[in-house]
This record gives sequence, C-alpha cells and structure tokens, in this order.
Amino acid sequence: MKTLLAAAACLLVASCTSPDGNGGETVIDATEGAQSVTLPTGRTLAVRMKGNATTGFTWTCDASGAPGVTPVGTPDYVSDMSAPGMTGVGGTWIFRFRAATAGKGELKFAYARGWERDVPPIKSSAVTVTVQ
Repeated sequence: MKTLLAAAACLLVASCTSPDGNGGETVIDATEGAQSVTLPTGRTLAVRMKGNATTGFTWTCDASGAPGVTPVGTPDYVSDMSAPGMTGVGGTWIFRFRAATAGKGELKFAYARGWERDVPPIKSSAVTVTVQ
C-alpha cells in the first residue's frame, strides 16, 4: 500500500512540473552583463537582477526596444536569506515578460537611485530577446 501511494505521489508531482523544472518559465541572471535568449511565443521570461534595495538603488527596465515581449505585472524584490533582525541585506529583483510576437529586441536594465536625476546608473545590463 505504501509503495502504491508513493508511486501515485510521484506521478502527481511529475504531472504538475514542466520538463524544464521552471513551470514554463525561462530564468536568466543578467546582473553582471549582457545575455541573449531565444523563446517560443507564449513563453514567460524571468530576468533576475541582484542588488540591495536598502541602499536606495533599484533596478529598472526599459522594454521599449523589445516590442515582441510584454511585461507581466510589476517587478518582485526578494530579500536574501539572513539572520532574524539583520538589516542591510541584499536581494534580487525579478522582472517577468511574456514572449508575445515573433521578432528580436533588447531589454535595457539600469541600477540607480531614482531621485538622482543627473547621475548615471552605477550598473547597467541588457538582454537580447528573440521570439520565434
């Protein structure tokens, strides 16, 4: 009986997981430099950018150069694991996009403080997206 239940649980988990293990989402980290990715139409792209919101810096994205993808919601910020009560901990911004129409374009990311208007970003990155 235990073997039968274990086998049924395995089948249930396998049926809920995509073949790539990411739930139908392509995940890339573009924090340290430019990346390129090719996606089929309908696929979701998650771009991860490491940073530290406690410093006032934030990642922003200009998606105007990538008309084949559309932003999905607003970026999420996930703090890194830390000891309880610890402050100043970094984290990761996660930007999601849907591959909408075939074509090629570029997502441009900038890491800056929003109130510093005449100061260039301290980091920038780009993701070239090809939608097939």
